Amino acid sequence: MRVPRWICCTGFASASILAPPTAFPQADSSQSCIPIVKELQLEIVRKNMPFTGTLTVTCKAPQPDGTVARGKVVVFLWRDSEGRTRRQDGTPIFPGTEVYGVTVTDPVDHLEWHWTIGGGDKTVIVSKFGPRGLTTLRSDTYPLKPDGSRDYDIFAKLVGGSTPTFKEETLPPEYINGTYAVGQRITEIVAPGMMNNHTDHPQTVVTEDWESTDIDETVRWIVQDPSMGTNDYELQVSDRNDPDPTQFQPPPDFNVLISMPQGRQSPPSSRLKVLPVPTPSSPGQK
Repeated sequence: MRVPRWICCTGFASASILAPPTAFPQADSSQSCIPIVKELQLEIVRKNMPFTGTLTVTCKAPQPDGTVARGKVVVFLWRDSEGRTRRQDGTPIFPGTEVYGVTVTDPVDHLEWHWTIGGGDKTVIVSKFGPRGLTTLRSDTYPLKPDGSRDYDIFAKLVGGSTPTFKEETLPPEYINGTYAVGQRITEIVAPGMMNNHTDHPQTVVTEDWESTDIDETVRWIVQDPSMGTNDYELQVSDRNDPDPTQFQPPPDFNVLISMPQGRQSPPSSRLKVLPVPTPSSPGQK
């Protein structure tokens, strides 16, 4: 089950579950509004739930001078039926450049690949990870109800129910951005001096979260905070078929550095070795 988290930090809050190995693209430094991306749960292997999609996250934040700062981040996502994922930045890693990061996580061969495109660097760093800690989730994981339908009530409920200052609502399921999704809305009244409310009056913060039961990903996440502004997270699913297998492999003309940790006493130079490109298993192979 999932519970939305709105943890205050610089700018907007973060809904981090597992930090990815590559940095998120950054909005222009002249803007104080940094879009918040819900990070992928890479420790969960989602089988038989392939998709191709585009994630767009925008934010709007009020400024002391009365203007509104804006920010935008785009990420392209692919996942195959075996649970391999590819994340490719659609926003440059650093403002003013044309360098985009790529991360491929392969739970079949237990490999993780990192490279960049657009900057001329043809180096791939690949590391091996163990299967310990991985959880496999399939499309038929949701429990059956007595009538034979699936129970998609995936949101954790507040113990004791809603209060005068905290209300949670289950929203009717609907198709969101190309996939079937279940939703939840949380409305919280924040007293003056609490959280981000630096005014002399109560403020209402509304969080709406839509989770796809087809691909087990957040397809819409909207947070509206009078002090912090609005964060709008939209994952548009364009294809539910298996992507081309080459999406999960590094370019053939790239040099591969294979990370091989050899203990704390090993010199740093011994932990990266240039080796031939490993050949990942093709989708469907074991």
